[in-house]
Amino acid sequence: MPPIMDPPVEAEPANASSTCNHESVFQTAMETTMKLLLPCVWTSTLLLLSASITQAADAPRWIWGDGQRDGENCVALQTTLPASEDAQKVTLWLANAYCDCEIFLNGRSVSRIRPFHPPASLVLKPRQGENKLGFVCRGVAGPSALAARLEVNKTSVVSDTSWQVSELTRPIGQWGDLADATWARATSWGLLSERTWRSVGVTTHVADDYTQWKRALEQTGSTEADQLWTQPGFQVERLYSAGEGEGSWISLAEDPQGRWVIGHEDEGLVRITLQKNGTPQLEPVNVPVSECRGLVFAHDSLYAMANKNLSLFRLQDTNHDDQFDKIEALKKFNGGTGHGRNQLTLGPDGKLYAIFGDSVDQPVDAKYLPPVVPNPDQVQKTHNGFVARSDAQGENWEVVVRGLRNPYGLDFNAAGDLFTYDADAEYDMGSSWYRPTRVLHLLPGGDYGWRRVTKQWPPYNPDTASIPQPTLDIGRGSPTAVEFATGNNFPAAYRDTLFVLDWSYGRILAVHWQPCGSSYVGATEVFLRGSPLNVTDVEFGRDGAMYFVTGGRQTQSGLYRVRYVGEQNSASQRSPQQVEAAAAQPEESQGLQQAWEHGGYDDRPT
Repeated sequence: MPPIMDPPVEAEPANASSTCNHESVFQTAMETTMKLLLPCVWTSTLLLLSASITQAADAPRWIWGDGQRDGENCVALQTTLPASEDAQKVTLWLANAYCDCEIFLNGRSVSRIRPFHPPASLVLKPRQGENKLGFVCRGVAGPSALAARLEVNKTSVVSDTSWQVSELTRPIGQWGDLADATWARATSWGLLSERTWRSVGVTTHVADDYTQWKRALEQTGSTEADQLWTQPGFQVERLYSAGEGEGSWISLAEDPQGRWVIGHEDEGLVRITLQKNGTPQLEPVNVPVSECRGLVFAHDSLYAMANKNLSLFRLQDTNHDDQFDKIEALKKFNGGTGHGRNQLTLGPDGKLYAIFGDSVDQPVDAKYLPPVVPNPDQVQKTHNGFVARSDAQGENWEVVVRGLRNPYGLDFNAAGDLFTYDADAEYDMGSSWYRPTRVLHLLPGGDYGWRRVTKQWPPYNPDTASIPQPTLDIGRGSPTAVEFATGNNFPAAYRDTLFVLDWSYGRILAVHWQPCGSSYVGATEVFLRGSPLNVTDVEFGRDGAMYFVTGGRQTQSGLYRVRYVGEQNSASQRSPQQVEAAAAQPEESQGLQQAWEHGGYDDRPT
């Protein structure tokens, strides 16, 4: 989990004679609280609010009474909207922190916002002339406050100390109950400002081709390294291009001797040794395992998830002749092979973790299964992908996560948190329930809502403990492997980065994270791309460099290495703003150049 932070600081209650700086105290409290306690789903709405704020003469302030704000105390707040003869509507943005808020317009209740709700936007219909806007708020475990902004035609009204507040001794049911209330100026407890990162995805441009992988079917060799684009300072090398009969490669793992063992779609494995003279040497590894989508060395063994065999295998060299002489099928997973048995990783607890698509049946003999969450409209259960873990012997299995579609890779970060990159459903594109490809922080016991085929929980379903929200939406794509850059020799800005592979668009994406509450928010950039570049797996070697392979669907394969050759820097992490700005223009221009050079058009400019 993210590093434990100090508990939120609550502002001291103040009375009328206090000299306490309310704004600075509440600023500190809200800054800590929003980082730690408020749900990260606030982020996108706060961005909308913050974007609108920048156009206003002043920013909204968190307001409340001058008394206690850390219990079930009640206040009423009111303001007068500017008179306008032609106002057709008023747009209200409202953020209610630690309070239940009922909204009144001219004495009539128009809406109610529950505690811990994301900031809300609603349209009010005023009458001609002067309008009274009021709020009745009941605090919960504080610090309670309200911030609002209104747009009346081209005039902005923000919450500040010109608003009036009345301290209530009990909740009220109607605005008319305030006829004898005593009103005073509201107390400001700080400016409303964005306190969390936003999640920034990537977009496609003119050079992107969702079917670029098909060109690899016709190639006689894998794409040359000089045809690939990567972030400045990085160098890509093609180490080996698969020849005839050497298979289409789909998985990758480094053995204890520093050699690369590669799984392909047919039976068996290959092993590539990078010799000191720079010449790679390939040798077949003849073992009866087919379509090994997952490989991991652990517990003096090579574990292989063989999709076509429907099984997890353990391969061992017991006589030390550099060949696997002991082959055990540890566990069979029934079901189909399309969205099948995918990658493996070793967890910080020493257990094997395996990830599966929605064609595979969850093991009925698992010692633990997460609670079943029904479909939105029926209790019927359908297939969904999952993560399972086991001991080294493959005997004690637990399903730790379910509700996935077709995630291919999984990996842990340095804090021990598990992530994957899950697929979308292409046939849902354009519908309100379409869920794009997404990077997920996988919480133990979580159900992420996918139900095959179109019975999943939609993305607008309210966030619940049992159906966590996606950590980062990417968009259209075809996810394959994921790998954290822990322990690499890349610049510091990339050392906590999650690299995710997009097979259809031929690109490797870099996702930069920052802790947010009990999870994370992230920003994404294209790290490397090519056409064709049907990337299937990625690992970091003992030398700190990135290694990846291409292949899948019987396409041409290759083994590549990415090293950093630029100037080292001391930046510890990239901000979302840096990610958005960094290399965006060079990448775009490079993509356009590739489009002109390889698009086959005769009318390009000269």
